[in-house]
Amino acid sequence: GRESCEEVECRYRARNCKDMGRWMKEQCGFTGEAVPWPKIHDNRSTKRVLTMEFADGTIVDTVAKMRENKVDAYKVAKTIHEAFATLTFEHGFAHGDPHPGNLLVDKNGKVTILDHGVVRRLDEPTRETWCQGWLALMRKEENEMRNAVEKWGINPEMKRW
Repeated sequence: GRESCEEVECRYRARNCKDMGRWMKEQCGFTGEAVPWPKIHDNRSTKRVLTMEFADGTIVDTVAKMRENKVDAYKVAKTIHEAFATLTFEHGFAHGDPHPGNLLVDKNGKVTILDHGVVRRLDEPTRETWCQGWLALMRKEENEMRNAVEKWGINPEMKRW
């Protein structure tokens, strides 16, 4: 399919998609079978048009379609969790837009991650603080959460500095 890329240059999205696919395979141990990555067609892409292979599936929150295809929703959720947790918390490779429309599930339960316009490599201190913030959030540790938020340069009271 083709996607208009007004918000971020398409070459940047293409590079991010390739980088994330490579990291998933080389660093995180995910194969294209577990979490396929759309192939980018560089010869058909420009600064304004990103052309990639068709990714079959429906958005991840279409539970009725998963049931129809006899796809295990728990397994899909586990795959998504493991992919994002491994990429972000272990390797500092953050996909900043993981909403349901950017996660496709095919008839076999494979998950394709789309839209690589907001992808960042976190430096080690930022990755560690990101981990601390999420752990504090899950554990409901307010002081730890405040500390992490302050390290990010955000006032924990959500007021202007």
